[in-house]
Amino acid sequence: MTTCHIKWYAVIDTPFDTFYNLLEEKRKKIIDNSVKEFSDNPFSEVSINKIIKKTEISRGSFYTYFEDKYDLLIYLLATFR
Repeated sequence: MTTCHIKWYAVIDTPFDTFYNLLEEKRKKIIDNSVKEFSDNPFSEVSINKIIKKTEISRGSFYTYFEDKYDLLIYLLATFR
């Protein structure tokens, strides 16, 4: 059994504004590849590197959109309805 520790945010303020400045197509590609990565792997094995390669963005760009994979996960969970 794997234990996963997720840091909780008092205020959810994700992602950074730069993410919303992207074209809708690019945002969708990031979201789709991120959902796939989180769906296919336990949290501890989720790879930002795999997400950025599939999305064709740089690591630096990713970190202008999200603080880290915790931040990305919180955003993804908040978008599901």
